[in-house]
Amino acid sequence: MVYKFQPALIIAARIISGFFLAGAASMVSITVAWGLFIFASSQSAQAWFILQLCAAGMGAGSGSILAWFNIDRNTKLLVTMMVTVAILGGLAGAWAGYEYGAYRNALCCDKGGTIILLRPVTYSAVGSALLANLAMLIFALVRNRMKASLRSSHPPATLVSGTEYRSVNR
Repeated sequence: MVYKFQPALIIAARIISGFFLAGAASMVSITVAWGLFIFASSQSAQAWFILQLCAAGMGAGSGSILAWFNIDRNTKLLVTMMVTVAILGGLAGAWAGYEYGAYRNALCCDKGGTIILLRPVTYSAVGSALLANLAMLIFALVRNRMKASLRSSHPPATLVSGTEYRSVNR
């Protein structure tokens, strides 16, 4: 009975661990970027914005790679595609999270006496973790679907006689 639910449990565990790993890596990356920004004596708001988005996106991408990485039979092209998808998903999520947080805080602060609980940087970290994880989930599902279709179109060869191999249709 457990074997029927095992693939769904593995995907759920990867989603949960991926979100927490990506969120933690994103926050650590934002903290490092903030330290670099402060100690480099930069005063440009645009530099902080770009540095914060890139740090959140790359941190979340690397955190989601840790959760979704398969150890067996990876080619260089597959690993490169996986890293690219994770980083681009993290960067898009960081931008979308920051825009959502800035919009929400603008609506919230129009009212007098309102306290802002979460800054746009926090929304950026959460958005990057969500989108990097979603991108890796879609990548894993597409990769598994392609592997399954390749397996069904090319059945394994079986030994027929001494040295001959023949493909057997199932």
